[in-house]
Amino acid sequence: MRGSRLFWQENVANISNIRRASICGSVFAHGECSEVSSRFRPNHLANFRSRTPVRLLATVAEADMKLAEPVEIKPTVKKTEVTYEELVSLIEMGSVHLYDVREPSEVQETGTIKSAVNIPLTKLKAALKMDAAEFRANFDDARPPMDDPNIIFYGFCSVKSMAAVEIAQKLGFKRARHFPGGWQEWSRHHPPAQQTKPQQQQPKQS
Repeated sequence: MRGSRLFWQENVANISNIRRASICGSVFAHGECSEVSSRFRPNHLANFRSRTPVRLLATVAEADMKLAEPVEIKPTVKKTEVTYEELVSLIEMGSVHLYDVREPSEVQETGTIKSAVNIPLTKLKAALKMDAAEFRANFDDARPPMDDPNIIFYGFCSVKSMAAVEIAQKLGFKRARHFPGGWQEWSRHHPPAQQTKPQQQQPKQS
C-alpha cells in the first residue's frame, strides 16, 4: 500500500515537471529551460512513461492540449429567442406571425413594427384559445398554426415577451419564440419616420 502511494506521488511530481517543461518550449531538443532540462533528461522521460499507466498519460496529454489551445467563447442565443437580423429576414419573407404584446396605449404612443398584430399580454391567453373565425374577427388576422416555428412575440424589452412565450407554450404553441430586444432595440435601427402607428378607430356617428 505504501509502495503504491509513493508510486502515485512520484508520478504526480513527474507530471508537474512535464507541464513545466512544456511551458519552456523545446526542452530536450534545445535546452531552453535549464532547470527542467537538467532534471528531466530523455532517459528520465522514458522511465516515467514505462512506469506510468497509459490512461494517466493520455489524461495528462489531453489536459495540456486544452491548456495550450485558445478557447473562443461565443454568445449563445436561446431556442426561444430571435435576433434582430432574424426578425428582419422573417418580415421580409412574409413568413412570420408577429405579435406586439404591449398595451394599446403604449403602441399608440410609440408605433409598432410593420405587420405586427397588437394582442396585449393580459388578453393573450384568451386570444390563443379562440378558434380561427373568432380570432380573425377580433384581430383581423389568421390564427397561427400551433406548430408554426415563426410565432414571434415582442414588447418594449424582454419582460412581457418572455411571459408571452410561456403562456403560448403552455397552450400548445411549443415553437413560439420572442424578440428579446423588443421595441427598444427595433427603434434604434429605424428612425421615427419609418415607424407604423395604428389608426385610431373613429366613433360611429348616429
